[in-house]
Amino acid sequence: MATRTHYQTFEITPTATADEIKRRYRELARRYHPDVNPGDPTSARKFAAIADAYRVLGDADARATYDAELLMQARAAHPTPPPQSQTQRGTGGGAAGNRGASTGTGARPQPQNVQAAHIESEKYAELARKCYFQGRFIEAKEHAIRSLSYNHRNAMSQEIMGDVYMQQGRLDDAAKHYTLCLQFDQFNGSARMKLERLHRTASRSAYVHAPRGGGQNAAFLSRKQQKLQALIKLVGYSAAIMMIGFWFIIDPRYPSVGIDFVKTWSIQFILFAVAIGGWLGLIQSVTGDVRRFEDEFLFGGGQLAAGGFPAGPAIIVLGAVFYPLGMLSHIGVTLVQDGFHRSIGMLYGTVTAATLMMAIFCSGQHGFGETLAFGGNVLFVGHIFGRLLGDFFRGD
Repeated sequence: MATRTHYQTFEITPTATADEIKRRYRELARRYHPDVNPGDPTSARKFAAIADAYRVLGDADARATYDAELLMQARAAHPTPPPQSQTQRGTGGGAAGNRGASTGTGARPQPQNVQAAHIESEKYAELARKCYFQGRFIEAKEHAIRSLSYNHRNAMSQEIMGDVYMQQGRLDDAAKHYTLCLQFDQFNGSARMKLERLHRTASRSAYVHAPRGGGQNAAFLSRKQQKLQALIKLVGYSAAIMMIGFWFIIDPRYPSVGIDFVKTWSIQFILFAVAIGGWLGLIQSVTGDVRRFEDEFLFGGGQLAAGGFPAGPAIIVLGAVFYPLGMLSHIGVTLVQDGFHRSIGMLYGTVTAATLMMAIFCSGQHGFGETLAFGGNVLFVGHIFGRLLGDFFRGD
């Protein structure tokens, strides 16, 4: 017997609006809730199916993907026959049809339709990959959904959907699409690596929030780890502030490096700023406050042949050349594309705060305006190197 769709579970049509779905869910939930039907296993099963259906239909993105899968299944079950030629529609159509049947061409319409669907799916999957690689997340998701409407087994589109959800912080949805990707392409190493990291992150999260009773040792260890991370952050950030304050107190008079737009800077001050940025990047990477470097800055799995200028390296180049412009440009683009992530926000927030502190405390010798305008460049580069170093000590 065919599996019931979520729409059949709700007894609504696929064209139902979001309000209709929400209203229907409330009606069914009140009717089949276990508290209303104590001891009735049938009601419990129905309520579980209703909750699962609403988890998909109640979310616009999940519903779009689900509709694409249903459409592909319908096309596979009921392939559309190819249009008849003029010869077949004319008076000689019967004879032409008989000739086609005798030569075996009459048995080929379904493979032709399946092949055409696969071609369309690959075309939109490639567009989705390019858009994601360039940081255009909304367009990437739209192309991936379109690709899955032709072939829900397209592993590339499933992985891109997972990548977009990762950027948006929707880890459960990302894990779902990475799992589907591996079901359709078990040798996809990048999807497997991302899914394993998600599982490790989820395991640590469950470990940290382990309930008391039957697992007090685990809960104790998790609290110990939390306290250790908090201590590392406290010591790390305090050390950075102390180093900036120490530089301000001693006010060393080193010779200028001779660069026109930072005439008051010395090579020692530049190295000091790089060290501060690197130290902050190291602390945030080791404690898991920011994502891994390759996950954050090499969109598209680091495949540099995806087409167009990659978004990840563009962030690094802009941050190193003129940090304020890079920060504002990236924040604007990611807000428009619904791809802003807490990790990126923490990077810019940390570098900006450190730049302001250095501009204020070190303005006596090195110039407030110069440090405010260009100090972020040096701190940003140091932060990147610190994150790369910290990735070696991460557990995810």
